[in-house]
Amino acid sequence: MVVDNPDWRGLATGNFNQNTNDWTDVSFRFLTIGQQSAWFLSANLFVGATYLKPEPDPAWRLYSQDWFQSTWRHKDIFPSISATPSSSSIVLNFRIKPFVQGNTTYGVKIRRREVGGNWSNPDPLDMGVPTDAQGYGSYTDDNFEGPGPTPGMFYEYEVVREGETPADKLYYPARVITGTGLSVSRMENRGKILVIVDTNVAPNIASSLNAFTDDLVGDGWTVVVKNDAPRHNDAILECSPGSGIYRTAADGTNKTNRENLKAWIRTHSDAKGIILVGHVTVPFSGGTGGAAPDAHGDHEGAWVADMWYGDMGDDALWTDGTGATECSVLLRFPHNFNRTNDGKFEKAFPPSGVTMFVGRIDFARLPLWNTGNEPSQPEYDLLTPVFWQESYLSN
Repeated sequence: MVVDNPDWRGLATGNFNQNTNDWTDVSFRFLTIGQQSAWFLSANLFVGATYLKPEPDPAWRLYSQDWFQSTWRHKDIFPSISATPSSSSIVLNFRIKPFVQGNTTYGVKIRRREVGGNWSNPDPLDMGVPTDAQGYGSYTDDNFEGPGPTPGMFYEYEVVREGETPADKLYYPARVITGTGLSVSRMENRGKILVIVDTNVAPNIASSLNAFTDDLVGDGWTVVVKNDAPRHNDAILECSPGSGIYRTAADGTNKTNRENLKAWIRTHSDAKGIILVGHVTVPFSGGTGGAAPDAHGDHEGAWVADMWYGDMGDDALWTDGTGATECSVLLRFPHNFNRTNDGKFEKAFPPSGVTMFVGRIDFARLPLWNTGNEPSQPEYDLLTPVFWQESYLSN
């Protein structure tokens, strides 16, 4: 079946006919009128279609839909910021969706710091800076000791929406940062970064990984590589609600490996960030009681929480004994099941400050490419171009 009208765009995938089969379906939208349709699939075969709830505002995009309701996200809610320096001031122009409660529209808080310094806290540059209804705002910073910005000094600015709860931040990004300065020289030392590689894939991507770390060094990073990190064991058993029988020895193994890796990271607590490569042992966290990250009831329970590796605070704050989900028919995947002392945390939000950024590049368990729990050639083939595009193309 061919869609030859350019106004039809693919938007999302999901199981839109759950009462018929478990295959993934595809939703499309006619952009000019907002008409929604779903194509029902059985494996890769088209078996039917239906129209869904329309949304005429072209700025809205479908990002989730089940049999009963549509969920939409406005394409323009994501914050943006630019900074223009001059000899006397720095002008910020930003857009960040305002928080509205009743008849009150809250403004934003603006903070500044010199590179490597502390944010202007507890006294921000300004609070309650207004935006218009679309979230656009502007701020002129002339609060400098001299006549203006110090030449050669790099300044970072943070714009944070005021008035909201932590849950609101899940749906509407609440913070944006930018940097600028006058006659600022190139940054030669960005700090330390940890590259932690799955021991099972490290030998097979060595050349491309070396090229990647060389690029990081050239970009100003001090790179520390650990290429013997334990691979996560995904073995898990299905369970019947109330039986509690779903765990395997993998839970204890993963917990031990995770804690040992965190201990190694703590020996480099001055690092700025972490890059996990491959299926390095995965921390999980999350509970019940409306704690689903996307507000879907069947998405409660424990989900990937790599940020735990970047939290250099007290690990005891990441509890593993309350709010457990046990085995539940409401949860979508067995890996979400969470019980007391099973090695999965129950926090829906980080309990303390995450001081290192954490990213992961992982192609394990992708059925389309036949990458399973055990590393395989497709997984190596997918990782290789991430780090070294030239080597992949030349092959």
